[in-house]
Amino acid sequence: MCIVSLRDERLIDVNEVFQEITGLSKEQALQIHAGDLTIWMHNDDYENLKKLIALQHRVINYETRIRLKGMTRTMLLSAAVIWWQNMPCMLVVVNDITELKHYKQEISRLDRLNLVGEMAAGIAHEVRNPMTTVKGFLQLMRSDAKYDEDFETMDLMIEELDRANVIITEFLSLARSKTANLVRGDLNTRLLRLYPLLQAEALKSDIKIDMDLHETAAIMLDESEVRQLVLNLAINGMDAMPHGGILTIKTFEDKYGVNLIVEDQGTGIPADIMEHLATPFFTTKEKGTGLGLAVCCRIVERHNAYMEFDTSTKGTVFTIIFPKCKDGTKPVRVSSEKG
Repeated sequence: MCIVSLRDERLIDVNEVFQEITGLSKEQALQIHAGDLTIWMHNDDYENLKKLIALQHRVINYETRIRLKGMTRTMLLSAAVIWWQNMPCMLVVVNDITELKHYKQEISRLDRLNLVGEMAAGIAHEVRNPMTTVKGFLQLMRSDAKYDEDFETMDLMIEELDRANVIITEFLSLARSKTANLVRGDLNTRLLRLYPLLQAEALKSDIKIDMDLHETAAIMLDESEVRQLVLNLAINGMDAMPHGGILTIKTFEDKYGVNLIVEDQGTGIPADIMEHLATPFFTTKEKGTGLGLAVCCRIVERHNAYMEFDTSTKGTVFTIIFPKCKDGTKPVRVSSEKG
């Protein structure tokens, strides 16, 4: 809570919670001008708030975003005109709803994932069967000389069927009932097996794969799912570097678990789409499905792991932390002379 003078728009009193949350002493807080543009994420918010106060003499639950301790927080502001120390003032009560907004977004995302999972479980096999039949006949016709003139068209049709099959496979990866077949294994060994495939994909775009693998403990993993997780993140990283660069895949162990890092040298993720990441069907790619990161989130979840990312104009880093096996398995020494 704080009290703002309507004469010079400066704070003239704050409560202890205000000081605790902002990290400011009362003396420091009283030097603040309520309209300071370094506080408000959107410059118009403060002016709009003043207009509402002037017209209605009070405001209830005005949602805005402010900068606090170097972080952006979402706030609900309620305010009313009062007289304080013989001057017109504004009593402001602020509620931090940042976590609540985050929870609502996460629940919405999970609801969409569950819906997609139910769709996948219901239609995947019924759609795949006729597609397999059509593709088989196309391949037979393609080998017949009398269809030589239609060779390119048939290739295109087969390619599109394969693309549809990939989408269905990703649907199945989102299925709510899907469980991971977790067995004890070494992450580095799986990454080295995947290296030739990543290298072949990277060569198409003048990209170098840097495998920086360090000793790690065994983890519980589903090899096919970890393969899909790494492929999705790596291909996203390559797509972010249309003019080439280095894609780094790194592993190491710390007190939190076994870390898998996938880092690109692209231009980073635009701020306006970050909140939509991992939302099914949201994509900025011309031929994307919008399911890649959603699938990655599900895989991470099924491995009881944790994923975070950091992005800037110099590139994006995805970090996945897998829990270590609790049976005292010794770290595995690997050779990482790849790149």
